[in-house]
Amino acid sequence: MGRPDRRACYSIYLTHVAVMEALEPFIRMLHPNSMLQSWLIALALAVPASLAFGLTFYAFVERPCMARNWPTQLVNRMRGK
Repeated sequence: MGRPDRRACYSIYLTHVAVMEALEPFIRMLHPNSMLQSWLIALALAVPASLAFGLTFYAFVERPCMARNWPTQLVNRMRGK
């Protein structure tokens, strides 16, 4: 994949809260003993997951929609052309 595109920052921003919300039950299952432990676990899980999901969202949703003719391309793909 190479170096991540700097334009993916917006996708990461858009998706990071959803990723953190999805990880919350897993963090609670680990039964952290303190707030610090909870934060460290959350950081260890949420940062890489948010980056991975945000970059994937950018590659498959945001970047294709940046093309001027993206609606035509989408219709053609849906029609199997």
